[in-house]
Amino acid sequence: MKSKVKIIILAILGAILVAGGLIFFLITGQKQKGTANPIVENENGDTLNQPNPPTEPTAVPLTKSLIWKDEAGFTFQYGENIKINSNSEDQVNYSNLDLTISDVTGGIKILASDSKYKTLEDWVKKDPKAIGGSAIDIPLGQNMAKKVIFEKTGRIIVGLIDQGILFTIELTPDPEGNFQKSFDQIVSSFTLVYPTPAAGSPSTGKPSGAGSGDIIEEEEIVE
Repeated sequence: MKSKVKIIILAILGAILVAGGLIFFLITGQKQKGTANPIVENENGDTLNQPNPPTEPTAVPLTKSLIWKDEAGFTFQYGENIKINSNSEDQVNYSNLDLTISDVTGGIKILASDSKYKTLEDWVKKDPKAIGGSAIDIPLGQNMAKKVIFEKTGRIIVGLIDQGILFTIELTPDPEGNFQKSFDQIVSSFTLVYPTPAAGSPSTGKPSGAGSGDIIEEEEIVE
């Protein structure tokens, strides 16, 4: 009888020890999983321990964004890699800007001149630069404009008529697409600054100071 009691007691003690061991194993295993480095395989199938990724997000780099304020009555933002030629010798247009990037083909041209067209619909149908493209309505600052897209060449021209003045922003793309991002930034930030120059006959010459602009630097986060 005493031997049976001993066997039962030993069995209970053994079960307790086994259960305790399992609990200890599970606890230590979870801790190791939480601290272990991720494992990846190289091209030969060997496993390599990798360092734990940083827990804090890295800071987003800052880059300069410039603002062009044109005396013809508009402003826009553009990247510091863009060079602007204001064509100061032009005595016909209110503004004539050529935007380029060093050693990159293509470019962006911005013009402000007396409009030959009463509406944007007339401009799309009659202006040689706009004929043949697919036109859609888009907002340009506080106004509505027309965006004309030429699928074969990738050329895009945006037109806006305000107070008898035609403003156009024309993209001639490069194969690598360097100008597309700049074009999108210019169009999205383009704003008319009232009052715009009074419309007049091109024969009267370019308004005094038109076509020149002020450049302002600002810090902008790049996403």
